[in-house]
Amino acid sequence: SNFPVNFANLALDPGSMIEYKGIGAQTVYSTPTYGTLTLSNFSTKTAGGNINIAGNLAVASTVFDLTTFSCNRTALGGTFSLSTISTLKLAGGSGGTPGSNFPNNFTVHILNATSTVEYNGIVPQTIYPVPTYGNLIITNNSTKTAGGNISIARNLTVNSNAVYDLTTYTSNRTAAGGIFSLASAATIKLAGGTGGVTGSNFPNNFTTNTLNAASTVEYNGVVAQTVFSTPAYG
Repeated sequence: SNFPVNFANLALDPGSMIEYKGIGAQTVYSTPTYGTLTLSNFSTKTAGGNINIAGNLAVASTVFDLTTFSCNRTALGGTFSLSTISTLKLAGGSGGTPGSNFPNNFTVHILNATSTVEYNGIVPQTIYPVPTYGNLIITNNSTKTAGGNISIARNLTVNSNAVYDLTTYTSNRTAAGGIFSLASAATIKLAGGTGGVTGSNFPNNFTTNTLNAASTVEYNGVVAQTVFSTPAYG
């Protein structure tokens, strides 16, 4: 990036704001503690290390790739917002909310219905249950486990070779519509007998269920379960 360099001291007031707004790819400098950090303008902003924030984090119509780094508030408070057509990519299994590097210590989470959060770690990750996601993507060759009941406003996608383990939790759309897709060699594990479609915790309220012929759905509950009859299973 073109963040000012060669200064021995960096003093960023908690009430200040720095905005990375390049139309080209940028690396977010990790050394200072930011006040408010804003990322904008339709390009990928990649964390250059662990990022600390004293105020708010706003991702506005851009891609914020945390890779395995963290982007946490220094103390509880503030707002993390992911605006329309923005994407947050998370590859870490620690450093943020328990079991992932989802930004931590923000009191308010505002995830636009057209935004996307992608858990793409090659290590096991826990899906943070608090916000309502816009689009939720589970990808890369590892197990992603629900950390609680997950709410989705738009689409749920489990990409090739990923395992989405709901245990007994739900991963439902907030209202009827959207697509649940399970790609080739992807797996979803369901241990619940309630909370999803009738008699199980199979994701509910999706108008379309697209299960690839090479995908797997595993009903593995120790409780009685009803096998959902609508999709064509792989």
